[in-house]
Amino acid sequence: MLQAIKKIVGVVLAVAFSVTLVSTAVAQEGHPVKGSWIGVWEGNAALGDNVLLVLNWDGEKISGVINPGTDNLAVSSATLNPDDWSITIEAGTYKIAGKFERLELPNRAIVGTWSNGSNTGKFEIVRQ
Repeated sequence: MLQAIKKIVGVVLAVAFSVTLVSTAVAQEGHPVKGSWIGVWEGNAALGDNVLLVLNWDGEKISGVINPGTDNLAVSSATLNPDDWSITIEAGTYKIAGKFERLELPNRAIVGTWSNGSNTGKFEIVRQ
């Protein structure tokens, strides 16, 4: 009987420990914008249809770079509205306006439009 109780207590402790690990991992997901994002900005003749954003949140502001490398564009400003989960990102002469989709998932997306002067197109990126 005592061994059966010890076994049950061991199982309960193991389950409790597992739940704690899972909830800690989920809690460390971080700011919704932070991370690497890959996708497309359709019809961008100057930079091509494929786009990569690396975004960061320092506790006060969003910063980052579009297409890191030799043709990169530094994010000059970015604003997130948590009321409707819309985001605006500006880099050089480019402006991106979108909304979060699947916000609760690690592979969340930002879907919207991009513009550069009179050039515009659809925009969609997915967090990696």
